[in-house]
Amino acid sequence: MHVALGISQMRFSIPLGPAYIAAALKRAGHRVSVVHFGPAPDRAIEALRASRPDLMAYGMLSGERGAYLAFHRRLTEQLPIPAVWGGPHPTFFPEMIAEEGLDALCIGEGEEAAVEFVNRFAEIGKLPLDVANFHVRNADGEIVTNPVRPLNYDLDRLPFPDRDLFIAAHPILKHHGIKHFIAHRGCPYKCTYCFNQYYHRIYNDSPPSYRSRSPEQICAEINEVRAKSRLEMVAFVDDVFTLSEEWLTRFAAVYPRKVGLPYSCNFRLDSCTKEIADLLVASGCHLAYVGIEAGDEAIRKLFGRKMSDETIKMALELLHQRNIRTITENMIGAPGETFEQAFKTLAINMEVRPTLANCSIFTPYPGLPLTRYAINKGYFDGNFASLGTNYYHKSVLTFASEKEKTKITNLRPFFSVLARHPRLWPLVKPLLTLPPNALLRQFGDLMDGYYLKKCLPYRQSPLQFLRILLYYLRAYR
Repeated sequence: MHVALGISQMRFSIPLGPAYIAAALKRAGHRVSVVHFGPAPDRAIEALRASRPDLMAYGMLSGERGAYLAFHRRLTEQLPIPAVWGGPHPTFFPEMIAEEGLDALCIGEGEEAAVEFVNRFAEIGKLPLDVANFHVRNADGEIVTNPVRPLNYDLDRLPFPDRDLFIAAHPILKHHGIKHFIAHRGCPYKCTYCFNQYYHRIYNDSPPSYRSRSPEQICAEINEVRAKSRLEMVAFVDDVFTLSEEWLTRFAAVYPRKVGLPYSCNFRLDSCTKEIADLLVASGCHLAYVGIEAGDEAIRKLFGRKMSDETIKMALELLHQRNIRTITENMIGAPGETFEQAFKTLAINMEVRPTLANCSIFTPYPGLPLTRYAINKGYFDGNFASLGTNYYHKSVLTFASEKEKTKITNLRPFFSVLARHPRLWPLVKPLLTLPPNALLRQFGDLMDGYYLKKCLPYRQSPLQFLRILLYYLRAYR
């Protein structure tokens, strides 16, 4: 069968979820194509009319819901074709199949489920109703729901994600020096702004599983990518890279010998011991993404993050002593947060001085415990259609006053600059009462891009940097 993956917006990070699905389907003997419809939907529809796929597949984030639904409705006016919906939003908001009149959606991990679903579709000539992980609309319009299959604990059995499909659709991806990889799946922590708690409930996964690929297989994938395209830095996008010291010890013995490229990874500061920091250095870690999230202890408690200021400062000192560059992840605009509390988040970043203090604004995505809290307390009206994919420029929450909301919103564009240059605070403070505007947002995005460049382990020409920066602003912000 021919399955077409519909993609609204292409970014530097090839979407690994759809890429894994594509690889699994191709290994099962199916044809897979990618259609990037965001910039030119009419052209995309013409391409689909010419290629006549048997099934459309969409993987989407919550903020992308409107764009994907609008495109598919436009497509089916000219080409009646069934569609399967997957990704974070259908997983955490499966009610959309009834609300939007959709054909089928897949929740949870989709590689094995997608292969079985498409195999059965090819066999019986219609959408199967009894495949695990799928909710399907039957001929009478009723929704048939199936339980999820057990999680895959042998990740080495999965094929490498098919990046070639996405590079063919967007060639700049081949020339970008950073490529993204997954070493682990799962996260045992219970941050209230994260999807993992909901994910564990879907699988009745208690205690939450943490599954790892072998270092040897990871290295084989990286070297396969390096043979086909430019690769200057490996970015591991797992939720927690350092949870197992035993695994990291094996990785430190294998990765420098088989790959040897600088890499970045995500991990929690309360897991950063001296031993872990030494293993990161030994294995070639160049950049650490670490969450501070909130400088105020009450907000940090609301976020479900049980770590002290002292833990944060000591862990960052361990990393800086070893010349590991750092990007701190921070979030302001939490439900009920005041400007004074948001400023404490900036203040702790001023003290620890990361390479880049990345700051977002809380967005109440479906299924999050913090979203339920925001709705119950009256900070959010529950209108998920109001959400976008950009969580840097505005808040949909209600605050104590519009003045408070304005100051918090305007703090974000200056966050990375002030974290590096605290002496600029007296100049910036009066600007926070201005109406939020495009000029402030663009300034913040440009400065974030500038500090992000300082995190890279390789040089770029001014022309390359300008090209990358423009793409970054267009695709991410």
